[in-house]
Amino acid sequence: IKDSYLCCNADMGSIAGKAETITINNNAYIPNISYCLNYATIETWQSSSCGGICGSMDDGRISKCTNFGHISGYIYEGDGRRSIRLGGIVGYYVIHYKTNRTCDIYDCCNMGLLECTYGGDCGGITGHFFDVNMPGAGGTLSFNIMKNHIYNCVNYATIKSSCMSGGIVGHGDWCAVDGCVNYGVIQGTDGYVGAIAAGSGACFVKNCAFLETSCYTFFPEDVLSYYSEIDAGNNKAMTKKEMKQQSFLDELNANAQRLGKDYSLWKFGSDGFPTLAWIDDEITDEISDILVTNKTERIDNTKNIFNMSGQLIRANSVDSDGLPQGIYIIGGKKVIITKQNK
Repeated sequence: IKDSYLCCNADMGSIAGKAETITINNNAYIPNISYCLNYATIETWQSSSCGGICGSMDDGRISKCTNFGHISGYIYEGDGRRSIRLGGIVGYYVIHYKTNRTCDIYDCCNMGLLECTYGGDCGGITGHFFDVNMPGAGGTLSFNIMKNHIYNCVNYATIKSSCMSGGIVGHGDWCAVDGCVNYGVIQGTDGYVGAIAAGSGACFVKNCAFLETSCYTFFPEDVLSYYSEIDAGNNKAMTKKEMKQQSFLDELNANAQRLGKDYSLWKFGSDGFPTLAWIDDEITDEISDILVTNKTERIDNTKNIFNMSGQLIRANSVDSDGLPQGIYIIGGKKVIITKQNK
């Protein structure tokens, strides 16, 4: 999504406003969003959840998505107890246990500024991550029993809120964060501030790193003292020099491989800092190749037409007349066909 401006007072994201698991004939259909990029500016007010990719998600999964857009929320002073949740990837992520599947966000990146005034949970990846049923689970809480995860993600942008500001998650209720990195500056006025997470109802963090100039601690000190197990190990503040060393890159890759074969490895970016390897110049450069056309504006320099799955739609023809609305590959370009002219 590029060259766009989205504004409303409801759940909103460039790809999905609200994505939730639904059950039809005893079959669960689970939202799964991958390989999406947002450059749009997103703005909201009053009570809502907004993210660069998805506003709110129930029992789903988001992977390999990146936000470049500016996301902001405003609650006017004296407007009562209202809450805005802003995330570079998803504003509000909640688990209702509609399925037995582990729900997570992984291999995602935020590069867009997030800011909220007068009450807001802001996080580079998600504003609020909440497992509805965990508080009543009983027994000893630990990293390993958490069913919602934020794994192998990175934030580069400034995050600022008057309530909770976190480099990865603003407010984490009963979740696990592993292998994430924050380079962005984290700011707050009246609430909690943390380089990785800001508020917690038991948010367990391990193997995470942050640039020492981004924030004074990876988690607010008073929250750490209340939840003694939040620091699940190997979390550290680092200097720029330390982060640009091969040893840190090797550590990130070892952790990604430990998490599983589907997780992205890391590489050194053009600025010398490690970044997720799937985010490369080829992906972002492709954005400039997208053309929006109507019937009278078709490309005419290839023999075939394909759909986005690579299936051949028309052989030896570039005539798009009669094609339904959708996205096609014509002339080696992505072409969005809008409503046909009469």
